Amino acid sequence: MPRKPECEPGSPEDLYRGAVGAIFRRIRTDHNWSLREFGERVGVAHTSLYAVERRDNTPGIDTLGRVAASIDLSLPAMLALVNEELIGDTASEPGSLASVIEAATGLTDQQRRELLSFVDYLRYRDAREAR
Repeated sequence: MPRKPECEPGSPEDLYRGAVGAIFRRIRTDHNWSLREFGERVGVAHTSLYAVERRDNTPGIDTLGRVAASIDLSLPAMLALVNEELIGDTASEPGSLASVIEAATGLTDQQRRELLSFVDYLRYRDAREAR
């Protein structure tokens, strides 16, 4: 990941860098990974990941996908985390989309299927109550 030039504070790129940097740091610390271990798991140089955490680099979609895969998330789920971070709804807030996505990363496939079934039930219940 080549070093990107400084970006204008408050620009979309600056906001994106900040959101992704915070997510990368949160993922790494939540899993108790050193920067080197994070890099090994992602398949990206740890120095590049550290530069993202510091807001010095703008990660591309490939890097986002690799980080997502390292914690068993899909790319759309990773992009949802970025979106949540951009709008200020962080994973530390119970009930946020980011907290739900991050909680699901440790589930088995069977547990995820059960979670999705429960989500379907909640939608059904709420639709019935709305009538």
